Amino acid sequence: MSNSEYYTCEIVKIIDLAPNVKSFHIRYPHPVEFQSGQFVIIDFGTLNHQFPTRSYSIADSIDPFTIELCVVLKEEGAATPKLFNQNLGEKLKVSIPQGRFVLPETLHPDVTVGFICTGTGVAPF
Repeated sequence: MSNSEYYTCEIVKIIDLAPNVKSFHIRYPHPVEFQSGQFVIIDFGTLNHQFPTRSYSIADSIDPFTIELCVVLKEEGAATPKLFNQNLGEKLKVSIPQGRFVLPETLHPDVTVGFICTGTGVAPF
């Protein structure tokens, strides 16, 4: 699947985690699988920017149809203010999970893995 293919997904839950951080539960019309480290692309249609899409890391899987995005508001941003103004039941154009920033299926016992991240600071890592 290419980045240009999207599904109409529904916002089924919004949780205010902090004044500038929200959790969005996004429901697909079909089961969707992801690996930790992957992301989805949301096509906003039009933004005050040359690109109408933004990528968001997946924080968790709620059920086979629903993923969680944990998003920090960038007040001067083109996309997050628009996302933060969405309501329950609204539809978004969302890609399937993408990306290869994932752990290999098997790791040698002598391998040490370190994790460093930026972002909300409250999403699972």
